[in-house]
Order: sequence, then C-alpha cells, then structure tokens
Amino acid sequence: MAKGDDIEERLISFAVRTIKLCGHLPKSQAGGHLADQLLRSGTAPAAHYAEARGAESKKDFVH
Repeated sequence: MAKGDDIEERLISFAVRTIKLCGHLPKSQAGGHLADQLLRSGTAPAAHYAEARGAESKKDFVH
C-alpha cells in the first residue's frame, strides 16, 4: 500500500475518536455547543472524501 492509500480508513478512525471525545465533554451548555461543532467537523471529512472518490466524471467531482 502506497503512502496515503489508507486515508479513508484514517478519516473513519478520526471520526470514531472524535465521537468518543465528544462523549467525554462536560454536560453543560458550552460542552454541548463544542460537542456539536466537533461532531460535525470531525465526522464530515470521511463522508466528503468517499463522495469525491465516487465521482463518475470531472464535473461530478467538482460538484
């Protein structure tokens, strides 16, 4: 496996670690706000990467 070929697996692993981290944040208004933002930003890259890799054309990739 060439360097970088495992990026999707690493992004999924990062998302899992992000979810676990958010579960340990304080159950306060600030903790909830941070958890919401972290969950969105920490789990999105894996989905975005998979979507881009599944593009059927250059126009689809750009879209």
